[in-house]
Amino acid sequence: MGLTVPKPAVVQTNCTLQFSAKAYDQFGCEMDPAVLINHAWSLNNPSAGTITADGFLTASTNLCVCNAWDSMQNYNINTYSPLTVTNLAVVAMPAFNPAGGSYSRSTNVTLASATGGAQIYYTTDGSIPATTNGTLYSGPIPVCYGITKFQARAFKSGMADSSVFPSNYNIPITNAPAPGGLTALAIATNEIYLSWVNTGGGGIGFWIERATNGAFSGTITTQFMGSVITSYSAMGLASNSACYFADSMGLSANQTYYYRLRAGDHYGNSPVSSVVQATTTVAPFTAWQGTYFTPSQLADPTVSGPNADPFGKGFGNSNQFLIGLNPTNPKSVFQVATLQATGADIRVTWKAAGPRTNYVQVATNGLGGSSFFDASGPIFLSLPGDTLSTYTDVGAATNRSARFYRIRLGP
Repeated sequence: MGLTVPKPAVVQTNCTLQFSAKAYDQFGCEMDPAVLINHAWSLNNPSAGTITADGFLTASTNLCVCNAWDSMQNYNINTYSPLTVTNLAVVAMPAFNPAGGSYSRSTNVTLASATGGAQIYYTTDGSIPATTNGTLYSGPIPVCYGITKFQARAFKSGMADSSVFPSNYNIPITNAPAPGGLTALAIATNEIYLSWVNTGGGGIGFWIERATNGAFSGTITTQFMGSVITSYSAMGLASNSACYFADSMGLSANQTYYYRLRAGDHYGNSPVSSVVQATTTVAPFTAWQGTYFTPSQLADPTVSGPNADPFGKGFGNSNQFLIGLNPTNPKSVFQVATLQATGADIRVTWKAAGPRTNYVQVATNGLGGSSFFDASGPIFLSLPGDTLSTYTDVGAATNRSARFYRIRLGP
């Protein structure tokens, strides 16, 4: 009597297959499998792999001889040779970022293998990932509240599968913490810049509250800043990340505004932050009016209004503001004062105000408009207030046609 052992197919390193044996009598007839209840397996080269008594073989190199026998029946030993083992490189095990552990807020988890081109499958039900079991990783995985248990494994054609890597995350269910470090800075007549620190990590949205008094009584303007506003989304931010928001919704010049904010997510809102304030800047023309006019004059638009010209200078207040004139001084003007021939040149003198940039323009007729052109380059009047300036038009007094001059305000 004896045992026969079928020769297996090619097996990969670290992969497992099971052998079976059949018993035959001296006439070549197959015997009852029950007689094999005591059979065992062994390798003639133990360093070539491991094999269990039931015939489960894990090969690590080529096996020359594999033996099977039955200890009770004392069957003759039968062998086969060789078993071909393919030694494959193993795919690098996946890594989790951030690593598993306890976190105060929900977070996004990424997976990566050091083996280029590897595909990663993961499960959260405790089962072993395979290309036929689990989810193929394609991007950051949101991990929300509670306990999440990952199993991940990497695969690549032509390579042995990686080991399974487990990673557990524990995120308690708590309300979002209040934002910290809120500051407010007015950067224009109608815009205030806010900044703060997101103390709660990813998955957070913010409600910004604005009022015109520190008690937040009366009308409160609320704006939501969260994942629905892509450019200001806090989703995925790590704890202590900086957040920014520019408020330009219905702000008035020279007005003090008060701000507070709260954070929130699916599990509730945080307490409100500390209150901060900022005052929008005064409109430049308004500030100019306040510099020159008395309170009673400011109340009279025929004196201080943008179109008023109380001293008949030929410029309304809005233009006097642009030129830099004093609207309450009749001698504060913007005009050519004298033209004087000096040899072959003409010296142009004009009244203006600084700090501003002026240009001397000339034309050969008095029609104005497009016939005027810049005769000078930019002339910067550096001192503030009324000033008298000159420019020499070289060669302009020679035997030429008449020349007309005016002054242009530059940018």
